[in-house]
Amino acid sequence: MEKRTLFYWGKLYTGSIHEGDPFYGLKKTITINLLDFNYFDTKEYHTKWHIVEDTEKDKILTDVLEIHFIELKKFIKEEKKPENKKEEWLYFLDYSKRGMVEMLSKKNKVIEKANEELEYLTGDAAIKRKAELRDKWIRDYKSGMEGAEMIGIQKGEQKKKIEIIKEMLKIGVNKEIICRSTKINIKELEKIQKDAV
Repeated sequence: MEKRTLFYWGKLYTGSIHEGDPFYGLKKTITINLLDFNYFDTKEYHTKWHIVEDTEKDKILTDVLEIHFIELKKFIKEEKKPENKKEEWLYFLDYSKRGMVEMLSKKNKVIEKANEELEYLTGDAAIKRKAELRDKWIRDYKSGMEGAEMIGIQKGEQKKKIEIIKEMLKIGVNKEIICRSTKINIKELEKIQKDAV
């Protein structure tokens, strides 16, 4: 686990600069490992690791490396009320305490949305269908509003174009020039001319 974590951390860290870039461009890189099993012989469910000096543990070589391990089984075993957003999300991720997730959904809108998405992805056909219909309604509504706006713009542009053509006819501009410059055919031009009289 540690080797895999360091491998992925290393790829992220070295990927923060390109070939030929100076080393000071390297960015602090943090990895977070969510484990559904107990791995460390520690009491805390959340451990944070750095590179420290062997004898003087308070001396850190650099702050660019930070590795977190969160052991969900240790957290869930505590059965405590969540004290912060991190713990709220850990209950959601574990999902074994269904009642807790429902309670959190009522006070945290983001968890509520994530819970809806999860139910959609894992729920029965009726729930999926309801979610699909809701999504379809939202898309159709937005599309309808955008379509209405576009029609309004097009009508406004068409009206403006007709007014310009009428002005050109009034001052005696050649019909062929009007057709070429406004991209309308002669029949449309003659109809506008007739309506203007």
